[in-house]
Amino acid sequence: QHPAALHRSFLVGMLSLLDALMDQPMPDLLHELHLADALREALLSRTGEDGQILALVEAIERQDEDAAQKLRQRLGLPDGILGRLSLDALAWSAALP
Repeated sequence: QHPAALHRSFLVGMLSLLDALMDQPMPDLLHELHLADALREALLSRTGEDGQILALVEAIERQDEDAAQKLRQRLGLPDGILGRLSLDALAWSAALP
């Protein structure tokens, strides 16, 4: 993925928790933010590449293997990559100060 796309996907992931942190509905919060339509749709309806990636992460968090496999295939990710990406994410979070 292109570096700008990686940053965009990271931002979508971070913003996906905003409603829980602020204890407000996501549509209300997004109304206050000036985001590109693609980011808004990714957060509200899990559409577009970023929305599909977010849906994949959420499926993994719920341990919904069927949904995760379907999303992995839809995104064109190779077999076995989800475990490696999960380990990479754990290593990254462990390295944070």
